[in-house]
Amino acid sequence: MTSSDSLYARQFSKFFQLLNIVNSLKEGDLRNENVTLHLNINSPRDPLQGVAAIYFIQPTEENIAKLAEDFKKNLYSHIFLNFSQEIKPQYLDNLANLVVKANCSTHIKQVFEHHLNFISLNQDLFTFNLPRIYSCLHRQGSSQDLLYYLASSLFSVFRTTKSIPLVFFKPSFPNSADLATRLDVICFNLK
Repeated sequence: MTSSDSLYARQFSKFFQLLNIVNSLKEGDLRNENVTLHLNINSPRDPLQGVAAIYFIQPTEENIAKLAEDFKKNLYSHIFLNFSQEIKPQYLDNLANLVVKANCSTHIKQVFEHHLNFISLNQDLFTFNLPRIYSCLHRQGSSQDLLYYLASSLFSVFRTTKSIPLVFFKPSFPNSADLATRLDVICFNLK
């Protein structure tokens, strides 16, 4: 079996299901690329030896733990990891340790970080699908993870639209300066 004849099982997290990636791709086009299965990472799955898996997931603790389970079960012959955003260094270290423990480093063929942390409603309109985000942001002491996620998501939009943001913020709103600073750091460190 040559690499062009290999079968692929596409794994995805709930986030990518929300993005509608799974449903927006035509099944015929996927079959032409030898993608034959579409499975949620949270669903029970049996080992498929001789099959490569393409994971589309967010880099979260929960998804890294699911990857670890899959590695331990030796579900697939080859693994291509695609993350929706930059993976935090601690998650990458955790992933590397899990790969070593599962002795599956030869199965992992590629790891990609994409900038897909938003849902495009049309050419000029997007959402992060974060209910009550404004009330959370305007509260003193918002979660640092939330601010990181929001800055990373904004960067995803700017990167995808190939635009450079000019960010204005009101110092009277808690967290606005922190969010602007985080966005600035991400924009200048990931170019």
